[in-house]
Amino acid sequence: MPTYEINIQSPITAMDSTAITAKLVRDLISQKVFSDRFYMTGFECICINANHAKLSESVISSVVPLDGELLIIGNDESCALWRSLCHKLDILVSSVDGDEEYIRSALEAILNTNNRISHIICGSQYSNGLLQYIGTMAHRFRCTFIVDNCNNVVTMSDIKSCNIDFLVTADEASDNPTSMVIARRSKLVQAEGNARSNTTDIYAQWQQMVEVRQSTLEPMA
Repeated sequence: MPTYEINIQSPITAMDSTAITAKLVRDLISQKVFSDRFYMTGFECICINANHAKLSESVISSVVPLDGELLIIGNDESCALWRSLCHKLDILVSSVDGDEEYIRSALEAILNTNNRISHIICGSQYSNGLLQYIGTMAHRFRCTFIVDNCNNVVTMSDIKSCNIDFLVTADEASDNPTSMVIARRSKLVQAEGNARSNTTDIYAQWQQMVEVRQSTLEPMA
């Protein structure tokens, strides 16, 4: 069974969002991640013509259910955007901020005391070790883990080792931005019917992709 890897190793700053997306797209194409066979990895790649704000709205409005709550880790511009979107979409939101040591100590306590939290979101500026810890806690408490690929580039190996369910990469600077979502299929199917708008429904867009696939599908990973 084939193994696909998104092999991007060098860290890139938030100012280079266009470079992040361009390099990610090139590697995805070269390794046939957009082919019909990528589903065999257990993930789906969905391309969206949207900037960071629109992509964030599409993911949050599609993934977080009406009775869910989003836990935001961090306090940068992206976090402010996510809080604003949650207010706009009438989604309950909690937050935690601090250095990595504090986040580690606070996260388990927050998840233990607030069983409404269904989704966790953070940026990729944190160390791989912290992302792995957050992913472990998300899995333990049956939460969905969303990572915004805004700073350091997250690889496909990181997605698996950190238990990331949705990785979003946005091209902020381009006039015709090509942004993408790499989604764990088992989580993506749970997004059916969640979208607050037809224009922000990543599940529906994925279904349109599925309709044009080859009729014979091999066993999934």
